[in-house]
Amino acid sequence: MLLLLFLFLQGQFELVSVSQFLIYLGVDYVIYHNISNNSILKDILFVCLFNLIFNSRINTLINMHTQNQIRLPLFLTSKGVKASHDLISMINLLPDKNSSSFRGDNLLYMFLINNCEKLFRFNMELSLKTIKPNKMYNIPLKYQKVLDGDCSGIYCFVHKETGNFGIGSAISCRDRLYDHMNSFYGHRLKSRLHEWVLANGGISSVKWAPIITYDNIVQEWYNQNYAFSLSKGGAKILQGFGQYVSRILEQSLYINYKPYLNINNDKLKDIIFFNFSWDASEMLQDLDETHIYQAWLDKEDKTLLAEANSFNSLADLLGISIGTVRNNMNWSKGLEVTDDKGKTIAIYLKEKGESWRIEQLNSQLKPKDKYPLIELKSKSLYDLIPGKIYAIYIETLEIKGIYDNQRELWNNLNPNDSEWKNYPLSKQRNFLDNRIGRYFNLIKPGGISTELGVFYFCKHPDYLPGKTIKASGLFAVDTLTGLTRYYANNSQAGDRGTVRRNRNNNTITKNGIKYINEDVFIKHFPAAEAKVGAELKLNRGTVH
Repeated sequence: MLLLLFLFLQGQFELVSVSQFLIYLGVDYVIYHNISNNSILKDILFVCLFNLIFNSRINTLINMHTQNQIRLPLFLTSKGVKASHDLISMINLLPDKNSSSFRGDNLLYMFLINNCEKLFRFNMELSLKTIKPNKMYNIPLKYQKVLDGDCSGIYCFVHKETGNFGIGSAISCRDRLYDHMNSFYGHRLKSRLHEWVLANGGISSVKWAPIITYDNIVQEWYNQNYAFSLSKGGAKILQGFGQYVSRILEQSLYINYKPYLNINNDKLKDIIFFNFSWDASEMLQDLDETHIYQAWLDKEDKTLLAEANSFNSLADLLGISIGTVRNNMNWSKGLEVTDDKGKTIAIYLKEKGESWRIEQLNSQLKPKDKYPLIELKSKSLYDLIPGKIYAIYIETLEIKGIYDNQRELWNNLNPNDSEWKNYPLSKQRNFLDNRIGRYFNLIKPGGISTELGVFYFCKHPDYLPGKTIKASGLFAVDTLTGLTRYYANNSQAGDRGTVRRNRNNNTITKNGIKYINEDVFIKHFPAAEAKVGAELKLNRGTVH
């Protein structure tokens, strides 16, 4: 046993702590239980083991033991020792009396003491000999109920066909999965895991599951003490406390299992135990990162629908995407959602203490409002063949090819991309629209990447793709300012469904926009030019 212990402490059997190491070796549970429940015996055990193996570091370890007022279990991995020391040093800066101007900091020390043991009450959904979870879930999760999904701990992805797996750690396993899904969909940076999965069957080829979990202490704090502000340093201490165990577990599983999907260039990534910088002066600074986000039924802040301390949590409560929350936060015109009865209502998202904004964020704008129109090299957009789609080289602005529709274009430029063809027809249309249709005639930075190169996509402004009959144009009149713009079709004017509905019903949108058919508008304003990009200003008397 001493030989195994020596190898363990030298890095050959690098699990996570003495307690788990003893269990791994088969020490009788009663013996372990008696040791683990006796703080004196446990502390003696830690010090003796370190004295045997790390004699040169014993002074440092004794100092750690002396400073460890919160009785935080120490980890014996090489990096775990440093993490333990750093966290103890941070925690010891918390006030033990009401001496801080931050009420949350005054409560945090006792909260950590009272909840320390929860970090080590693991629910393990696997054998120690292999990563083989007892229950796994298809992704995206949708409406699946996940056991311990909101807990802290370790999760894994397992490829169904090959059995290759990757692991990760998180304060909330479910929230971290949302980050992974955004990477799979191309909305965040991709890691080796994401690239490999997408190249070997896509999202449907893997399953996901939490495998070692414990209480989400961070969320528990905010649930109980959301009204008490933390300092910037206090918030970092809470975060470090919550991820302390999961980082050690992750490192240990890396070393023992060497998960294939975490290996990049023949190397495992280095675990970062605390993903934040630390400065003791932050105990005196206001916390900029912790906010309260609310959803209201009205702009007067009378009916509160939901409240959370992160975009992720608020999005989960409302059943909308994180991007939608981010784009519409503090937006004065609100957000349309569907309630439980299928009725469309407007809600207002607001950060507590902030005022409403009237200017759109860049991410709220349609591509046509963010990017300039393309100018072709030898002809204008109005010289293009009606109904045809053109692929244009972004460097020379010369024509690569002419296609009848979006499907033909994508098939020709991406001959090896066939996964999207297995989608339902409606999803196929969305797939093509998001890559082609929304960028027609626009200079998108970097162009649109395909297997055969990078291009812009163009068409005649007055004709829909594949149509040789001119689309019915329209004028959009801002009834608040009088500014009027011409659009060739509903899609150009904004959300196609919203435009069509208000246009057909002769109604005004909640943003004050009135859509008027081209022929009707020109009949009343003969000087108006029915050309994409044309604008005119009507006075308020004319508008009303």
